[in-house]
Amino acid sequence: MNKELTIIYPSIFNELTSPWDTEYNIAKELGINVCLFDEETLNILKCDLTDQVIIYRGWMISIQDYIKLSENIKKKGGVMFIPSEQYKKANTFSNWYNLLNRYTMKSYFIKDFSKLDDYFNDGKEWFVKDDLKSLGGKKSIAKNSKQAIEIYNQIQENRDFKIENNGICLREVIDIYDEERFFALNGEILGIHLDKDRLKLANQIAKKIFEKLNLVFISIDIGRSELKNILVEVGDFQISDINKEGDVKKIKECYSILKKLIF
Repeated sequence: MNKELTIIYPSIFNELTSPWDTEYNIAKELGINVCLFDEETLNILKCDLTDQVIIYRGWMISIQDYIKLSENIKKKGGVMFIPSEQYKKANTFSNWYNLLNRYTMKSYFIKDFSKLDDYFNDGKEWFVKDDLKSLGGKKSIAKNSKQAIEIYNQIQENRDFKIENNGICLREVIDIYDEERFFALNGEILGIHLDKDRLKLANQIAKKIFEKLNLVFISIDIGRSELKNILVEVGDFQISDINKEGDVKKIKECYSILKKLIF
C-alpha cells in the first residue's frame, strides 16, 4: 500500500502563521493532506499521520528542532520525507561548495580571524556569511576585517539558534541580476523553464547534488553575471520560498507535482 503525502505548516495558538496561508490553501484545493504544528512546542495539532510521508514547509529551524519535529511526527505514525541528516546537509554552505565551486562565486572559509586581513588587500570587498545565512544584500559586504567580524557577529545575534562554528565565509562580490529559483527532485528539475541554457546548468547541478550528496529535494538559485549564468545558492526545498518571483502559478505548479508523488 502506497503512503500518502501530508504537508505540515507552522502555527501559533492553533492559527496558521503568515506567509504560509497561500500555500496552505493551494494544497487543500489540490486535495493534498495538510496539517499544522505548534512552532513553539513543535507538537503536531489534531492530525493522524498514520502511513503519511511528511514534507515540512516553514522557516529554517535548528537541526535539533528538526530532529524533535521528526520524532513528534513519528509518534503520530508518520515519517519525514527529508531525513534530519539531509536537512542539515542541504542547508549548510560548506557541504556543497567544494562540489559545485566551478559554477559559483569564489569563496573562502576562515576560522582564524587573525588571518582575515590577508583577504582585504588592495581594497578588495567580500560578501560575508556564515555556514547557513547572511544579512542579505549590501548589509553583508565588508571592506575590511573589522567589518567582516561585525557582520558575522550580527548574523549570530539575529539567529535564534546556534550552529556548528565553521568560521567566517567570504564570497566574491559580483553583480548578479535576473535570479531564478529552480526546484529539483531526485536530481531532476521540476516544472517548465524557458531559458534552455540556464535549465541545462540547473540540471547539471541537480544531478551532481543527488549523486554525490544524496540530497533528494532541493532549491537551486541561478542568476546572471557578465552575460553568463552563475550558481548563487543551494538549499532545502522545505524552507525555500516558492513564491520568490511573486508568481502564485509557480506555487500551484510545484504543488501539483508534489501531489503526483508516489511513496
